[in-house]
Amino acid sequence: MSDKVIKGYFLRVSDEGVQFKGYVAEFVDTLEYLQEYVGGYIDVVRLNDEIDLVINDEGKIHDLPINRACIGDNGGVYDFICGNILSVRHRDDEFDSILESDIAVIEKKLIPLMSVDMFEDRTIYTMTNADFLPEYEGER
Repeated sequence: MSDKVIKGYFLRVSDEGVQFKGYVAEFVDTLEYLQEYVGGYIDVVRLNDEIDLVINDEGKIHDLPINRACIGDNGGVYDFICGNILSVRHRDDEFDSILESDIAVIEKKLIPLMSVDMFEDRTIYTMTNADFLPEYEGER
């Protein structure tokens, strides 16, 4: 990571579990910024050959709010991500700015999950369309 400014696609979730529409914003590509954004140690997960997801490495362990379901090529859910997500491109071993054309790919592969009911000691979730999520109005 360097101190260069790049664009990322931010998918935020509040402490109360409110998921927000994604948005593109610039940020300084430093480890400190990424750790602050995800709220802990980072993990980098490949979404595809060009796009990486920066997430909290211990989001599930620390019971962070569920943000998005990860959808496989067959359309099924194979995992979910807890906490904030930052989508960036990668070039060699460095992050690079997200492209406008990447957003559709990200939105197709990361679907918001909403809690709908409780059954015994388990929460039941359903997928929802990101168009129905509120805009993030905090500091970017």
